[in-house]
Amino acid sequence: MELTITLLLIIFAVFASNLAAAKVKVIPAAFWEIGIGLLLPFIPWFHDFEMIPEVFLFVIISVLMFNEGQHTNIRRLFKHWGSTLSMSVWLALVTIIVVGLVTKWFLPTLSLSLAFILGAIITPTDSVAVSSITSDLKVPRPVMNTLERESLFNDASGLVVFNLGITALVTGYFSILHAVTDFLYVFGGGILLGVILGWIAVRIRLWMIRQRLSGPQVIIPYNLLTPFFVYFAAEMLGVSGILAVVTAGIVHGWQQNVLKLSSSRLQITTNSAWELISSILNGIVFVLLGVSFPEVWQDLATRSAHGVSVLLILGTLLYVVMLVVRFLWAWLGMVKVPHQRQQKARFTDSVLIALSGVHGTITMAMAFSLPLHLKNKVFIERSDLIFVAAVVIILSLLVPTIVLKLILPPKQQSFTRSELDKAKEDTINAAIRLISQHSSNPNTIAVIHTLNSQQLAPIVVDPQKVNELLEDTKRIEKETIKQMVATHEISEMLAADYERTAALMYRRLDNGLWQTTLDYWRLFMPFSQANRNYRKRKRQFRKVTGEKRRTERERWFTDLQRVSKKTFEEISNYLANVEDVFEHPEVLVVRSFYDQRQRNWNRTRDEQIVQNQLLTRAFQEEYTYVQNRVLDGSWSRQLGNQLFDDIANDQMLYIQRSLEE
Repeated sequence: MELTITLLLIIFAVFASNLAAAKVKVIPAAFWEIGIGLLLPFIPWFHDFEMIPEVFLFVIISVLMFNEGQHTNIRRLFKHWGSTLSMSVWLALVTIIVVGLVTKWFLPTLSLSLAFILGAIITPTDSVAVSSITSDLKVPRPVMNTLERESLFNDASGLVVFNLGITALVTGYFSILHAVTDFLYVFGGGILLGVILGWIAVRIRLWMIRQRLSGPQVIIPYNLLTPFFVYFAAEMLGVSGILAVVTAGIVHGWQQNVLKLSSSRLQITTNSAWELISSILNGIVFVLLGVSFPEVWQDLATRSAHGVSVLLILGTLLYVVMLVVRFLWAWLGMVKVPHQRQQKARFTDSVLIALSGVHGTITMAMAFSLPLHLKNKVFIERSDLIFVAAVVIILSLLVPTIVLKLILPPKQQSFTRSELDKAKEDTINAAIRLISQHSSNPNTIAVIHTLNSQQLAPIVVDPQKVNELLEDTKRIEKETIKQMVATHEISEMLAADYERTAALMYRRLDNGLWQTTLDYWRLFMPFSQANRNYRKRKRQFRKVTGEKRRTERERWFTDLQRVSKKTFEEISNYLANVEDVFEHPEVLVVRSFYDQRQRNWNRTRDEQIVQNQLLTRAFQEEYTYVQNRVLDGSWSRQLGNQLFDDIANDQMLYIQRSLEE
């Protein structure tokens, strides 16, 4: 139970962080997540919480890296393979060596192997953290692509060197030849295994699609299980699990391009599921980062080989050293950014690449992977190394957040929210004008109401006018029922049953959820008047047995449908004849109530078909209207694309709901 509560609190922390980031956009979501994570250990259920690095890498990091691989452009990756290898392997190795030597110089008492292990811990970068702190800044796309490709593979470089260092530290034996061959086996083996297992997973998925086993309930779980299987297989074979899942993800992304527009609904559903899961997992990563900091401080307070001030200075020094190494690597042309043409652009790109070397999840996971005991003794330096890693993580998040805002322009949208609302309103009105050319029958009014539900901004209505219209429609409904009783179309008992049901629906409209709940409570509460009447009718109904009971019930319901249809037609004709019906939102609100009520009573299939045809024409008119406004220069292409996306989503949702009815 405690584990369940812990997971729920972590997910709630992600939700609260995203909510805070949406309201206070100056502070990136990552900082909110870390901050709320810092508070979680003060909750009783978190007192015994411990982050297990192996589980963290297997459950969270493998899924995130697989998803990053899926979204990697394989053509661009091969085109810039040289720069990717330069940043993710050679720069990582150089950084580890430089950091190790500087650490040994600053702390002579620390062994050289531990110094290099620290370098391996703090070298990997995190593109997700970069995206989080630069979400509102205009980062040059080529620079961002270079950073994303770097983070795909440099995690593995750091992990491989880290494992080699731990092995040497535990065994007391180190061989350069063995280290190189082991590095090539783990690194190359991870890539090769990822390609093989990714290809097998893709073939299985294509087979399921050909066999019509491609429902979302089958494919989405299969996709989510793939990174776990690949990572587990890689660890069993002693190769890099991170590289294996990244490579398998790249193969999966390539298969998405092969599918093109086939299995479109499946691809849309799968992409939406991955987007949601990756967003939650990214948030969990930073929350756990915050949760782990108090543990770091507690370990440092109980056992430390060096003072806090010394470790703070070392962490700051190493962060500055890594900044310089990354800057020089880009400035000296060791990595080619596609758009570097001028000296000024080259300098700016070098600064951006240096500052964007943000460290996070992998760094903290490796730090906590350090053994508690070494050669049957307590590993005293463990707390020191974890604390230095934590200092580097905080600085790598904090410095870019401040400095990048000074050197990069804010991301400018080509349209404001009010402009989008106005454009959406104009687009909907264009479709309404087309539909209103038909006669003002109930189907036309229903379609116009559906179109108005596309509005981004809420429809403003006059409550007094709505109430006046409702009173008129209630009067028309009562007159229609009286006329049907007078002409012997229905019995007085049936009229009473219908009026009682209609009154309940009006009470829901007038009084909302609370009154509706109260009505149902009175109906089912024992010994209430409504409950006694209900049970009395039920006993009378039970006296009729067998086929006769079923026949009477069907006849009673059919008669109620007939009354509903007659009153609905009269009310619809009245609302359709209101002056300038299409310009009054109050009419549409009232019409919406009666349309929903009639739908509950059973809208005919013919009405559904007619409304679907009208809506298809309306959606097509919206597409055409937006396209014409973009072509004549009235709207920007970005605004047009946003509207196209909204219309497509609205159309897909309506079609899906129509199929369910």
